[in-house]
Amino acid sequence: MSNITKADISQVMKNELSQFQNELRSIRDAVQRVDQRTNDLDETQREIKDLYSHLRQVVSQLEAIMHQVRAGDANSGTRTQNLHDTKLRVQNIEKGIAQIVQYLQASHKAQQANDDAGYHK
Repeated sequence: MSNITKADISQVMKNELSQFQNELRSIRDAVQRVDQRTNDLDETQREIKDLYSHLRQVVSQLEAIMHQVRAGDANSGTRTQNLHDTKLRVQNIEKGIAQIVQYLQASHKAQQANDDAGYHK
């Protein structure tokens, strides 16, 4: 049996402590990355929701204008058609943004699940 010296024990302790510190730094870095991704995603979602809300207001305004045009000038079919086409384009954009919001929310949940899974050993 070999003799274990105080220096041997001290070296093992230093090595273990160093390894523990490295693992701690790695975990801290991972948490910071997750926080940053979450913050970025939250900001993006807020921006998209604001845009979505604004587009809904635009659609409402276009509907009001179309109603006024139809009520005031039934013979102006071209103007009404242009407004109708614009309304449809804005509605399509609104639907696309709603899909983006849903995608981002699902992506956020999936990323969060992946990040959470990384903390379990």
